[in-house]
Formats: sequence, structure tokens, C-alpha cells
Amino acid sequence: SSGISPQSITPDNHVFSISIDSGDPIDIDTYDEDFESPSLSSIVHKINTQFADMHLNCLAYKVRVGTCYELAISHNVPNFNGDIKDRTIMITAPDELSGLDRLGLLSHSDILYFGEASNAFHINGYVHTDFGRMQILNSDQLTLTIGTTRISFSSAEEAAEYDVRSGDIIVITGSSESVDDGTYRIGEVSSEAIYVDDDSVAFSGALVADTSVVYIMRCTIPVGELTFTEAVLPDGSIMFDGFIDEDKNVFFKKRMEIDGDIVASGFSLGVIDVSRNFIKKDQVATLSVSTDSVLTLEDPLGVVGEGVYVGSSGNYKVYSSDKPVDIWKENEK
Repeated sequence: SSGISPQSITPDNHVFSISIDSGDPIDIDTYDEDFESPSLSSIVHKINTQFADMHLNCLAYKVRVGTCYELAISHNVPNFNGDIKDRTIMITAPDELSGLDRLGLLSHSDILYFGEASNAFHINGYVHTDFGRMQILNSDQLTLTIGTTRISFSSAEEAAEYDVRSGDIIVITGSSESVDDGTYRIGEVSSEAIYVDDDSVAFSGALVADTSVVYIMRCTIPVGELTFTEAVLPDGSIMFDGFIDEDKNVFFKKRMEIDGDIVASGFSLGVIDVSRNFIKKDQVATLSVSTDSVLTLEDPLGVVGEGVYVGSSGNYKVYSSDKPVDIWKENEK
């Protein structure tokens, strides 16, 4: 987007259409009535909920541009030589309730975007130039089990040749029934089959020789492996660090627990980062916002640092009393 204005999104102006891989346009809502006032976070959440429910090969997220944030939409599969189709995205105006101008998408509409992998990245002495860990399979290795969420390997020996885990992403293209095509999360892996993590799915077609392809990608944190034993309050959260190793495996590690939230009419504030070793195991620090929008941080020793005014949307850094560490705050108002 360019110049998105979340506060101007209304029930009458909030829809855009998206065509994926030159398919038919699909209307996407961005107004979420569960939130008191629209924000970029609520817009991203609303879009991704629909992408996931419809198994579309897209992802929405926030991206920082200069001193503000914009809406970004990317394809789940990068273009590469040997794929059976071009992976593209096009934004267009819907027939009604258009929000293109308010979403900052007007200047990006009616343009066919063809994505490619970009920069190389360096991890533990290894330089990688390709996207994620991608395994390519077809009808020789896999079969869709009609009426179920099961994708069967041709044999246990075939399954053993592939490294697949719960949480990996699987993208189906070219089923004999197009309703099967799309992006799914793998919920379970057995010795001979994969099960997608969506009980509403019931495959209805078959993979076809030469015209079907299945990609299994390791590019997400395996949230299915999370077991929450923490005593976090119902309105609390847990911060995780995601990281990738030299073999392009994706992992996570718990950073800290956050009890409670700071939400009021037209105001929300959340922790997005914290300095390393500021809070250690079994220590507690406290964030507070006064009625005049001044944010303060009380360190584990009970000492309160200098206050920061957070009266408008943006990112804020609040210091502890000795100021060698900081916590970043994101406020969407």
C-alpha cells in the first residue's frame, strides 16, 4: 500500500479484490467489527483470516516504510524455473464497498505483480539464495484421499525419503478439482500420510500426472508444537523469538510472558521487543500508562524510569531507570 489510512475504513468502504495466479477475482473484507476502531493490525488480521479460510496462496503483513507502516501482500510461492505456472498477484476494484483509496491500494491496482526471491542471506557461515526449504512432489509420490484431510504417500519407503513435520506449509496446484488447490498447514504426519490442519477440508479430486504439483515448504514456526503451561492471565500473551539455522529449519524460543494488556477506548498498546537480559527468569517488570498518556517502566528492583508520552500512533522506546536497556512499544490509535 501507499498511504493507507486505517482510521478511515468503514463498513461502506473496506473491500478490495485479489486475483492469484491469474485466477478469478476474490473480494476481501478489511473492516473487522470485533475491533472498536480499525487499525493496520486489525486489517492484517481480517485479511489473513480470509486468506487462511479460503486457503489462498497469499499472506498479508505490516511493513515499515520510512517512519510509518504500510500493508504488504505477498505470494506464498516464489517464481522459479520449472514451476507449472507463473505465481502472480493482481489487486482490482470490487463491484461494491470499495476501499482501494483508503487502503492505499489505488496506485497498485490493475498491475500484475510477478514475485521472485530477492536477497541472499547468511547464516552461520552459509550463504543461501533460494527461498525456504522447498520439497517438490507430484502424483507419483502423493494421492489425495477423497472426503478426508489425508494426503497419502505411495508407500512408507517413499515417505521416509522426505523431511516433513507438523507446521510445515503444503501448497497444492493442479488438482482435478480446483477447490483442492491452495495453501494448507500440515497438522499431523504419520509413517505413510500427511493430514492438513483444517477439519472443514474434504479433498474431492486427484493429483494429475504432468499437470499437478505439491510443494512442502518449511518457512513458518511450527506453532502446533507449542504446549502452554505458563500461568499467563487470560488477557496476557507470550513473546517468542523465531530463528532459522544454516539448514533453513525454522525454530522458536520463548522470550517472556506478558500478563495483561493496555487497551482503552481508541487506544491499544503492546510490547513488540525487549532488550536482551533486561528481564531474567522469575523477574518481573511493570509497564504503566497514566491518564495523560505517559508510559513508564518499573524494573525488577521496583525503580521507575523516565516517562515517555505516547499520545499518538507510532513506535516508542521506554527506558529503565539506568537506561542501558529499552523496550519498544507499538501504539495504534
